Amino acid sequence: MNMREKLKKAPSFFWISLFAASSGLTLSVGSSVIPAWLTSLGFDLTTIGLASLLGVPYLIKFLWAPFFDRYHFLNFPRIRGWLFLAHLLLAGFCLLLAFLPRLETAALLALFLLFGFCAASLDTLIDGQRTSLPDISASQKNAIYVFFYRVAMMLSGACLICADYFGWKIAYFSLTLYFLIGALCALKLPAESVKVEKHVGAFKAGWQDFLARQKCFMLLAFVLFYKMGIGFALSMGTPFLMRALHFSLTDIGLVLKGVGFTANIFGVFLGGYLMTRLPIHRSLAYFLGIETLAISLFIWMAYVPPCFFIMATVVGFEQFASGLATVALLTFIMQQVHPEFKNAQYALLTSIASFGRVLVAPLAGLVIHHIGWVGFYGLAMLLSLPAFFCLIKITPRDEANI
Repeated sequence: MNMREKLKKAPSFFWISLFAASSGLTLSVGSSVIPAWLTSLGFDLTTIGLASLLGVPYLIKFLWAPFFDRYHFLNFPRIRGWLFLAHLLLAGFCLLLAFLPRLETAALLALFLLFGFCAASLDTLIDGQRTSLPDISASQKNAIYVFFYRVAMMLSGACLICADYFGWKIAYFSLTLYFLIGALCALKLPAESVKVEKHVGAFKAGWQDFLARQKCFMLLAFVLFYKMGIGFALSMGTPFLMRALHFSLTDIGLVLKGVGFTANIFGVFLGGYLMTRLPIHRSLAYFLGIETLAISLFIWMAYVPPCFFIMATVVGFEQFASGLATVALLTFIMQQVHPEFKNAQYALLTSIASFGRVLVAPLAGLVIHHIGWVGFYGLAMLLSLPAFFCLIKITPRDEANI
């Protein structure tokens, strides 16, 4: 690639990295910052547990995603206006938390759901915006996105450090400033060239377009099961290392945030590179096989004496496999999206992909109680098998014969 081609792609890299960081930071605010804030204010565990409701809108974001495909905010270009508004609302929410007095549980619940709605909407808009960027392949887009998304989630710990040293007001001021910068940057986003209809029937046109395709339900099943197995396994990774193998929190923290994070990012970029060299369905099959192999290593680890090196290797390989599978699935989803209905269809598919993890993971403890750790990881492997079957069914005949 010559210098002219690199400069041509630079704007796309910038927009993907900026909004990926926004998406990752927003998720971290809901999953770690707000629970820590509630704990420091002395709320009971029941109230703190309500913060998990921040994730509910992510599962149902496809219900309002078509709205972003159909309408504009004021006179702004479609995606630019909605991204500006979403960042502005999140900045206002963080500013509100900086001055908020202690509220009753019902008021907090409403506030959490409102924040979750804004965060899920931002996530939907960022996904749609990413599909529109030219001059860069889908696999490269998703590799860059996942990298900056994960980095933002890691750096969100700086917000907790800031709160510890300077207080929550300064921490929330910092988050407010970031989202305001994101809102201003959104105003400079290039306008889209795709024109849309605004009649009433067009609101559901995105879903109708998708459901009219051949094997659409088989495709939905594939998206549902593709990361269900490894998501199920990851949900109990830390308890397995602590209770079954008796590793310390320090050991686990060093591996997860050091080896695991590095391996995951390596998997993301390697997956993005390999997908530019291999047919998409073949890449999905290879990465799904590696993902299933990674789960099997936990069964092996249950039978060998606890060893830090073995634990670091297995966890690192699992995170590497997860990185491969993540970029592969996002790239596959991006290729299924019609440009005119990208927000609606991308939101639908990513919501379906989350259903498996969210619906099955809560049952993990019950499963372990009845069949043990080995049976649990064996079941996690079995949960990957439907994805293989669905992939065979949706793979085009010409690609299957390669």
